[in-house]
Amino acid sequence: MNYLPPILRAFHASHPHVQVRIFETPSAAIAELVQSGEIEFGLSGLQTNRWDLEVEKISTSPFALACPSRHVLAKKRSVGWTALRGLPLIRVSAKTAIRSMIDDVLGAARLSVTWQYEVQHVETAVNLVEVGLGFAVVPMIDVELHRGRGVVAVPLRAPKLSCPYGLVRRRGIPLSPPAAALRDLLSKAMKAEKTLHEPNA
Repeated sequence: MNYLPPILRAFHASHPHVQVRIFETPSAAIAELVQSGEIEFGLSGLQTNRWDLEVEKISTSPFALACPSRHVLAKKRSVGWTALRGLPLIRVSAKTAIRSMIDDVLGAARLSVTWQYEVQHVETAVNLVEVGLGFAVVPMIDVELHRGRGVVAVPLRAPKLSCPYGLVRRRGIPLSPPAAALRDLLSKAMKAEKTLHEPNA
């Protein structure tokens, strides 16, 4: 959520009297909040195929191993998923989109790993890596936002996996003008972030 403050500042400049509520919850909970009408739209890793929701994919980010910058793995250009074996790992809640994607890869490879901690948010996982408590498999964009804070994102390969991000809203229900304006600001910012951190071919 590091990119959110400047977006909210820009939104406040054009809509100074609009109240904004932010729910920092896993993907599954975001879908429920949108469906119930509690919120007009959500931003999350995309995993829902529900008929009552519309999703707009706006960005993708490859998965990477978040590791302390002084660790030997931080010097590698990429690592295979088998490199996770034996590492103290930090995983995110089963209610998140990225958890199910990671579990699918590990299950398909029949790879047994050691989960040292479980957290609710990706940012918390990266923070724990920063203080040396372990390693985490997270979208690269979440590590890049910690640039210069002692955490390195090492791309994962074999298989290479990316997490799609997008906006979720109720099907057939138009956004209010303020919500549409905020949606546009978020979309523009995430597309710019994707371009900035996209690895060279």
